[in-house]
Amino acid sequence: IADPALRSEMERFYGSRGFRTFDRAYSRHYHTVNAIPDILNFGAPGAPVRYRRAFRAGPTAWLGLLARQGYGIHIYQSEFGDFCSDNPHASCTPYMEFSLEVMRDLPLPASEKARKIAQKFATLSVLASGAAQAYDLFIHVTGLSRRGLPLLDLKRTGGASTLVAMAAFDALTADLRQARRGNAFFAHLLIPHRPFVAGPDCHILPPSAWRIGSIAARGAYHRQLRCVMRKLDAALAALAASPA
Repeated sequence: IADPALRSEMERFYGSRGFRTFDRAYSRHYHTVNAIPDILNFGAPGAPVRYRRAFRAGPTAWLGLLARQGYGIHIYQSEFGDFCSDNPHASCTPYMEFSLEVMRDLPLPASEKARKIAQKFATLSVLASGAAQAYDLFIHVTGLSRRGLPLLDLKRTGGASTLVAMAAFDALTADLRQARRGNAFFAHLLIPHRPFVAGPDCHILPPSAWRIGSIAARGAYHRQLRCVMRKLDAALAALAASPA
């Protein structure tokens, strides 16, 4: 984390809640497809199966160990990573990361919701995809700024996956309030991934203010990291107050 204040805030947050943190830590893998299965196999190579943009994690040593110890495992996952198919579980709760349904009840202007619907259609359009790729090439060759031409960025900003992941996080927190002895919870939620949609208090910004991954969006990413800590704090409090 480049921001010293945020770095210190995160160290205090995780350290005070029983997490062990490691300085200068890194993943051997750029892609989640390899990184998460390896973590769940205690560092040994996992056996993920890729299909299109998603993956199936394969059997994992950690979830298998929990099952042998008698835990009922409750898995929460997106369409991107399938952990349920090859691992024992008492329940599997997937969420559709490309759904816009979660926007329906947000207190946003109709024009902002219409913007996201239009962007969603653009992500499904071969013509829009080709135009976006041609535009990217033009920007790369000329060095011109992207500012002022937001409609040509539709392919890149059409998703609302982070927004859906936040809703899935809230569902997990609600379930944690009812946790009982013998329950184990595993959640792989695509947050604080782009697009960066939330302020530090988890207030949802209008889609016109959403940002994607770049150096210019670093501040937006940091604000969303603070939102993640807020949601994790609520989840831990829910678990602490549960029957377990």
